[in-house]
Amino acid sequence: MSEGLSEIFSESVSTSTAEPIKPPVSTTKISRRPGPPSAAQIAASRSNGKKGTGPRDTTSTKFNAIKHGLLAIGITELDDADGYRDKLRELQHELLPVGLVEEFLVNSIALEMVRLERARRLEAEFITEVLYR
Repeated sequence: MSEGLSEIFSESVSTSTAEPIKPPVSTTKISRRPGPPSAAQIAASRSNGKKGTGPRDTTSTKFNAIKHGLLAIGITELDDADGYRDKLRELQHELLPVGLVEEFLVNSIALEMVRLERARRLEAEFITEVLYR
């Protein structure tokens, strides 16, 4: 090593009695929780609550969950229940699950297969509807 580097290196690893490095101290103040709302805030909240009561006419939105069933968790009337049972039987025969966990996984696979088919079918119906409006 050159003379200059060895001096720097020896200084950096030397055991000195200097004070340890302290972490920086934050200078930001800790804010307290706000107190209870004032009477004016309560009145303003009530007034604002009366303004936003939701849609006035729900005839076009009240059946959204029933209409498409995309987010339904289990087998719906849109799905082929017999097809699900057939898939489940085939998967059980093919994978031969042993124990509670494997049985659960096979059931989950069959259900997810049905849900993916539903999602694909609904997507195709939606795209067809958009194209032919």
